[in-house]
Amino acid sequence: MPSTETMPEEELRARHLTYGDRVLGVSTVPWMPTILQSDLLRRGVSAVARATEKITDRYLSEPAFRSRFGFDAEREACILHDPGYAPHVPLGRLDLHLYDEELRFLEFNTDGAAGWHWTSAIHALARERLGLHPVPRPLPLLLLQCLLACYRQWRGGDSPAPRIAIVDWKEVPTRSEQQALAAFFRSRDMVCTLEDPRDLIHDGSRLLGSEGEIDLVYRRVISEDIFLRQGETENLLGAYMADQVCMVGSFRPDPAWTKNLFCVLSDPVFQEEMGEDGAMLSQTVPWTVPLVPGEVRYQGAAHDLRELLLARPGAFLLKPVRGYEGRGVRSYSRMDAREWRLGVEGALEDGGWVVQEYWRAPSYASRRGMQKEFFHVGAFVLLGSWAGLMARTTIEPDLVYPTPEVWVPAEMP
Repeated sequence: MPSTETMPEEELRARHLTYGDRVLGVSTVPWMPTILQSDLLRRGVSAVARATEKITDRYLSEPAFRSRFGFDAEREACILHDPGYAPHVPLGRLDLHLYDEELRFLEFNTDGAAGWHWTSAIHALARERLGLHPVPRPLPLLLLQCLLACYRQWRGGDSPAPRIAIVDWKEVPTRSEQQALAAFFRSRDMVCTLEDPRDLIHDGSRLLGSEGEIDLVYRRVISEDIFLRQGETENLLGAYMADQVCMVGSFRPDPAWTKNLFCVLSDPVFQEEMGEDGAMLSQTVPWTVPLVPGEVRYQGAAHDLRELLLARPGAFLLKPVRGYEGRGVRSYSRMDAREWRLGVEGALEDGGWVVQEYWRAPSYASRRGMQKEFFHVGAFVLLGSWAGLMARTTIEPDLVYPTPEVWVPAEMP
């Protein structure tokens, strides 16, 4: 297992390995999945990606199915708008627990997912320290190739290199990672700027940024902010809805990043429809249902959901349907019995929550002693395939904001 002895702070800061003002903690020793784990990751990621495309197809074609996701009419119109390329979800990151002989997917980050540069830079730094050559196709290069593939579809065939803008608020704590990505894109002879959505101009025919016309937006500003702050994002929205800029990601993935996706992925009826992929989903997706009063089937038996949660608190997590970064997740491992009961009652009354079966993160003994630490993995997905690995450790079993974490250099086999 990887060491949690960390790399020098000055070296990390120089490589844009910061979250806001905080330097990331980074382990000195790489980790690589076993052959069995790698096979599980490849097959599992592909199955979830194909299932997500199927679910998005249903969202586009079935109004009754759309109602399960609860978007308002304006948001729904943006999701239904054709972005001009396929697949529906061209990029994202699946967060998961990876055990010796099995895995469990927990969330699909398809909206402003971070970590592309951090993962690559941490991996490169570890290889340098071990005297190894850099990998020939680092994750930011694969990301750029994905963006360009989407742009070529949107534009129609071969076209000049697009002028790219990475769009997010100036003040986000992931700004340094976006700066590093922009620098990498420029090193590949691309025009690329960082743009705040508040500063964009839509003149009726073009989207303009700090250095002129923008052809391709790599959107990092999250959807919830786009629609909550429309007075500040109307130019970006206007250009996209008028098909005057290619935007990756579009709003098509919005159903996928909500926790409602996992309610469908874990549904036995849907799994049966998915054939071989459904069998993989049944092995890798934890039981997940909307948190609403009434009867559910769990482990082959009928239960009142409220009574089930109160009787077996350690078996479940409560997650906000539209949560990010683990914010708001309620876990019995961080509560006493009274707090859990109040959390369940409040979520039932509030709406907008799901219940997910709890899978404790795998643990390992740190080199600093017998203290247990917990291991969390992210699998980057590009155009439906597994493209990279992100790994982190925590002292507590749940990766719930703001739990301190140490990043682990992760080797692809």
